[in-house]
Parts: sequence; structure tokens; C-alpha cells
Amino acid sequence: GRSKPRPRRPQEAEICQLPFADALCPHRNVRDAASGVPRDRDVLVYCKSGFRSRAACRDLAALGFGRLYDLEGGILAWARDVDPRMPQY
Repeated sequence: GRSKPRPRRPQEAEICQLPFADALCPHRNVRDAASGVPRDRDVLVYCKSGFRSRAACRDLAALGFGRLYDLEGGILAWARDVDPRMPQY
């Protein structure tokens, strides 16, 4: 299994999100929310363009998480490369 925390704001998630995402956490709160992130699964982190998810992955790695994956280019890249029907903002 894979966990998919999103370091995004709630209003961004209202516009669009990956259908399999299972957690929402603004990037500035990632360290506080880390206790709710599973350590025994792969963790895919994404945001709008990849900047905040990169920072969130760095924060989680500093806390000892090892199975982290950053969605390079964020949800914008997903919409461009995978699902062009996805709303963008």
C-alpha cells in the first residue's frame, strides 16, 4: 500500500486532487502531522507544482521516513501528462 499526503491548502484540494489521495496536510504542518504518516508503506507526496512537496519530503526524511516519493511537477504535471481533464488553478 501507499499513503498519499498532500502538502496543500484545503481550498486547493476543493479545486482538484488525485482521486487516490488519502491525507491533506498544509506543508508548514507536515512535521506536526508526521505521526499520522505510516512508516511501513510508500508515501507519495504532492502539491500544485512540486515545490512544497519537495520541502515536505525533506522534512519527513529528516524525521526518519525512508519510503518517500515526490510527484515531480506536482498536480500540474499530472494534469498535463496523465489526466488532461483534471481542473487546474
